[in-house]
Amino acid sequence: MRQSSKQFFTMFRPVLLAGLLACGLALLAVAAPAFAQQDQAVPGPEASPPAATPAGDIPADVSATEVSAGETGANVQGNAETADGQAMSDAPDGDADASAPQKPSWQPFGSAPVIEDPVNLDTPLIGPYLTDALTGVALSGYDPVSYFTAGEPQMGSSELEFYWQGVSWYFASLANLENFRRAPEFYAPQFGGHGAMSMARGYLSQGDPQIYLVLDDELFLFYSAGNKIAFQEIVNSARLDARQNWARLRDGLVLR
Repeated sequence: MRQSSKQFFTMFRPVLLAGLLACGLALLAVAAPAFAQQDQAVPGPEASPPAATPAGDIPADVSATEVSAGETGANVQGNAETADGQAMSDAPDGDADASAPQKPSWQPFGSAPVIEDPVNLDTPLIGPYLTDALTGVALSGYDPVSYFTAGEPQMGSSELEFYWQGVSWYFASLANLENFRRAPEFYAPQFGGHGAMSMARGYLSQGDPQIYLVLDDELFLFYSAGNKIAFQEIVNSARLDARQNWARLRDGLVLR
């Protein structure tokens, strides 16, 4: 009996092994798709490419500090370029003549120009010459040159005005204005237009432009007709005394 069982097992062992192998392969064929589906990784959402950043927009991943630094650098560069451009525009032209004459001191006044004397440190704010209390014009508006050329004073025009020694002077003609401009000390009244006889006596008084004396190419004004006569009687000594007193009193009348 034992011998027959052994023979049976030996005879059918290949068949059994083949059956077991077939069963295993069948199970594997059935289970393989399930295992393959479990092991397959579930795909995540595809990473979308970053959107293009329009010009002037700030990317989300750029810090405010970086943006501020970039803007500051751009501003500094722009300012530097502006400064360079300004410096180049302000640079003196090599062809410009540094010794070119200055613009003449003509200024509009009515329909004619006002001519000023050259500006210098000797020009006072208030000069020693008497002026009209209402108009502020020397000789009450009379033309100083006319005393020498016309034989009698002529009223000047506000359209022919010359500013000298802090005072406005009016003229009856453009020729007289030009003559005065060339030699104002020659035509201006002596002692600033103060009364000549009063000056000889050591004090100031208002000179009247219509009471005058032209003597040795000098114009003298007087406070009154009586003062004029007294001056003429002692003209040499009176003129000397008046000049000495004027040298003493003049500086007190000037405001610089």
